[in-house]
Amino acid sequence: MKLLLAPNAFKDSLSAREACEAMRRGALRVFPDALIKVLPVADGGDGTLAALCATENRLQFDVADPLHRIRKAEIGLMRNADAVEHRPDRGITCIIEIAQASGLALLHSEERNPWLTSSRGSGELIHHALELGANHILIGLGGSATNDCGAGLLAALGAIFLNRNNQPVQPTGGNLDSIHKIDLSGLNKRLTSVSLTGLCDVDNPLTGSYGASHIYASQKGADKEMIKKLDGNVQHFATLLQESTGRSFMETPGAGAAGGIGAAILALGGNLQPGFAAIANLLGLEGEIKNADLVLTGEGKTDNQTESGKAPAGVIALAKQLGKPAILISGSIPLTHREIPVFSTSHGPESLESALQNAGAALESTTARVLQAVALGMQLK
Repeated sequence: MKLLLAPNAFKDSLSAREACEAMRRGALRVFPDALIKVLPVADGGDGTLAALCATENRLQFDVADPLHRIRKAEIGLMRNADAVEHRPDRGITCIIEIAQASGLALLHSEERNPWLTSSRGSGELIHHALELGANHILIGLGGSATNDCGAGLLAALGAIFLNRNNQPVQPTGGNLDSIHKIDLSGLNKRLTSVSLTGLCDVDNPLTGSYGASHIYASQKGADKEMIKKLDGNVQHFATLLQESTGRSFMETPGAGAAGGIGAAILALGGNLQPGFAAIANLLGLEGEIKNADLVLTGEGKTDNQTESGKAPAGVIALAKQLGKPAILISGSIPLTHREIPVFSTSHGPESLESALQNAGAALESTTARVLQAVALGMQLK
């Protein structure tokens, strides 16, 4: 039996690599002689950096967190490779994860407030990547605590925002409507010689009922009234950004990723790509699936976002395309109807705290249970 274990991170409990190890332990309980390949996957959200870069290939920098406190954040280095096109001898590719500097997980629940948070730290990471001599920067856009349309990120790279009195405006989600002028003339000159690619795990436009504010701001701490104001602020800022760059971002799929940071990447001349496809290409996922008898993937919660660009759905779809059986193991399954074959690690009512604490053991035992059913099916054949 050749098994491929390719889970995403289990949010707030297991990294993708930790999930791989739990699944490996469960698999060996049923198939002790199995040939097991572990391949942590990601889609542009939390865990993208860990999936693409080993610890020894990362550098730490001091940057601002969403509330302007100094913290450590990492940049991954991939030398002599173009991470999207996979071409040799193309200089340095840097991997940046928005969640490292501007992530929701960096804040306590009572601190979450997209009116006040800023993406500045993520811009500081891009600045450090430029200083390292990167000619290609991949930016995982998931897991942000911000709704500032990337204004903080742009400020860290040299953009200036002025009010009607020509005074500087601190770029946060709540201040965007105070901005009257955007000056991009001071942007880091190295940006003109680097390729920026935003890896999106969602395809939301910037504004409107399906935009960044209405879909994601509530989980970042906004109430209904704040969400309406934030959406208006983002629309105001995006209009100014369009005037400054000559490019429109309102309806571009993915522009609303990471509270509108997707739009900022576009404003800098970058491009947006579906995160899973780019990462799968870099990891050589197709070849690994072709070589497997069975593929297991996983995630913390399987819901209506799973089939809209999330890594586990991508693994399942690619396996199906290649004619290989694949199964998803999930910590939570709030939906009852889907095409994805999925098993839950939960066996009954349990508090969230308990589920998170026992996630590794539950994933191990569920993997064993699923593979016992597979083994029985093989015997019956």
